[in-house]
Amino acid sequence: MNTTNKKWWVLISVGMSAAITGVDFAIVNTALPAIQMSLHASILQLQWMMNIFVLLICMSLVMAGRLADIFGRRLVNYIGVILFGIASLLCGLATDPNWLIVFRGLQGLASAIIIPCSLAIITNAFPPAEQGKAVGIWSSIIGIGLAIGPVLGGIIVGIANWRWIFFINIPFTIISLALAIMNIKESHAKEFGTKIDWSGFILLSVGIGALIIGIIQGQDWGWNSVYIIGLFIIGILALIVFYYVERNKASPLLQVKLFANKTFFAAMIANFALVFFAWAAFFLMPLYLHTVHGQSTFVIGFMLLPITVIFTIIAPIAGHWVDKSGPKIPILCGILLLAMTACLQALFHIHTSTLVILFAFIVFGFAWGLIFGPSTHAAIAALPANAAGIASGALWTLQNMGGALGLALAGTLFRAQSSFISGYHAAMWLLCAIAVVAAIIFMVLLKQPRAAKNA
Repeated sequence: MNTTNKKWWVLISVGMSAAITGVDFAIVNTALPAIQMSLHASILQLQWMMNIFVLLICMSLVMAGRLADIFGRRLVNYIGVILFGIASLLCGLATDPNWLIVFRGLQGLASAIIIPCSLAIITNAFPPAEQGKAVGIWSSIIGIGLAIGPVLGGIIVGIANWRWIFFINIPFTIISLALAIMNIKESHAKEFGTKIDWSGFILLSVGIGALIIGIIQGQDWGWNSVYIIGLFIIGILALIVFYYVERNKASPLLQVKLFANKTFFAAMIANFALVFFAWAAFFLMPLYLHTVHGQSTFVIGFMLLPITVIFTIIAPIAGHWVDKSGPKIPILCGILLLAMTACLQALFHIHTSTLVILFAFIVFGFAWGLIFGPSTHAAIAALPANAAGIASGALWTLQNMGGALGLALAGTLFRAQSSFISGYHAAMWLLCAIAVVAAIIFMVLLKQPRAAKNA
């Protein structure tokens, strides 16, 4: 096989493994009502089934990227794909909601390994002139995976049962692994040293973990309990110490200096807001359709289909728009559309018509398509080529922190209200506020300086 064809097989291999991580987060959303009935799970347990996945990604993503750079991207990618397949099998076999939470955590850990490895492998396989296009395709593949997940979940649960949303991953992991073995060459990146920053990893994990656990458990343990207050203090202190420790390390876990680049930081803010919104919305929307409108899982999947269709159509158009005019306008439009769909959904009630619901979902699809690919490409393109691996690790860590925080905060606010509808409204107004704040920060960061006046 010639080199030209081989690089595309590399993209197919790692794109497939990365896509199933996106599918598997989102596919569970539609199946939550079925899982709740089958395993007699509480709303809190359902929330943890989603949060543990994202939490393990946040805690492990950057470390996984560093290990891949040091020990080899191909080797570490193999480990991630195999672990994901095993975790999927265990999820499908789970008979207790707490065990399903544990196995979902393993899926999150495997995803944290796969994501940075796949992007670094692509960067190594393609010449510099084609890396932007390859990264754009890779981002779109993951985005499509995230978008089709709820629809696929509804179809699978409708014709089989919820366990098959996990079993279906296994053949795809096998195919991805086989293609990787045949096509991927080993690569390393030791420009930033070969030491493993264990202290940074511990501080970051403790900081993120303590904050997320505190937010999720606050309502049940009591916001003024010594445990919750202690978790918040530990989390904040750990992240502050992490920041100052990482600034002075020769081989830091997270390159904090990346955030001095305004374009990178602005793109990260856009991604953070999108994932904050998406993780929370995809948790709540299927529950709204099932609980308030009494829709079956099968119908729910099809009602979420417009998000997928619009995203698939808009993503390549947004990429072309970025090539012609840059990322600023499409990303900003996408963030504003996030605020719009949140406002629309904050007005949903028991008798909201199907057309209004579908329109809100269509707006969500437009927003997702305008933000996801352009912001990822803008972030990576804003930095030197040899920083692609570290930059992607930082970007994905921060955006998944957004997802974990979004799911935790929106879920907690939702559970704190007196009724389902009031909880849904409160969560959506929170998402609207986050989108508005993100739009303001994005515009400030990318504000064009005024041209100097002629003397």
